[in-house]
Amino acid sequence: MLNKALKKAKREGDTKVSVTFQVNSELKKEFEKLCKDEGVSMTAMLAALMETAIEEKKNGDMYSSIASYLGNQLSKMTHELSELEQFAHDPQDYHAIDNYKDEINRLRMMKNYLEGES
Repeated sequence: MLNKALKKAKREGDTKVSVTFQVNSELKKEFEKLCKDEGVSMTAMLAALMETAIEEKKNGDMYSSIASYLGNQLSKMTHELSELEQFAHDPQDYHAIDNYKDEINRLRMMKNYLEGES
């Protein structure tokens, strides 16, 4: 989504209207840096992200992107879980393992739901 939005942000735009909203100060700082690094204004980038999100929603791409992200997270967490299980020695380890299993199941259900939507 970011690459699509960057392409849109770098093109000339149409007539603009004002939109005001508030975000966390750290998020704003990071977003300012991202835009500066990419050579686009924050306004252009926000508008492009909005446009891209709408296009992806219409095309069903949004769900597949999120499902792909969840798939990556599931792979990472499954690997971490296997390491935890391999080295578990005390009750706290087993509690962490149960939490990982719960989170993996939750992410798997979300991924399956999104893949059914796309």
